[in-house]
Amino acid sequence: MPGLIGIGVGPGDVDLLTVKAVKAIHNADIIMCPASKEERPSIALSVIDSIIDKSKNQEIIKLIFPMTKDKDILEASWKKNAKIMAETVLKGKNVVYITVGDPYLYSTWIYMHRDLKEKYPDMDISVVPGIVSIFSFASKVGVSVAEGAEKVAIIPSCYDLSSVKEIAKHSESMIFLKDGRYFDQVIDVL
Repeated sequence: MPGLIGIGVGPGDVDLLTVKAVKAIHNADIIMCPASKEERPSIALSVIDSIIDKSKNQEIIKLIFPMTKDKDILEASWKKNAKIMAETVLKGKNVVYITVGDPYLYSTWIYMHRDLKEKYPDMDISVVPGIVSIFSFASKVGVSVAEGAEKVAIIPSCYDLSSVKEIAKHSESMIFLKDGRYFDQVIDVL
């Protein structure tokens, strides 16, 4: 039966994909992946490139998500890409949508999944979680993210950081994600 699977491909290391993710990717007719522009590579696709069975001729469809904070542009791209997904599944194809990290943590998947559930309630949709960078980093440096009753705050660095001091009063650990271009800003706040 055709369906759609959202797959978290983790923090960038193909060896950290789950067995379930690898099986779903291998069984897909079509692999969909996010990119910020048509001419830009998909980071998620680069993670799984080495495990794609080239002999199967799986179609790869790049879905464009502009890097903007303009809500109207974002919503239009989510709806457009959700429609592409739905139309492909309704043609009888098994589709996977891959995303860096986990589909339910700061991912484009969240918004498209909501739209798909609303407009196509009978569509077979499932999710394979991915290992998030928080845990990959903690295991590499050998530190605990939290112990006992400690509280953890996850903060998206690409947005307003004015509340970080208040968050710090209520958290033993703060994790900053999405900080690529905003690293200096995070350091300044800390």
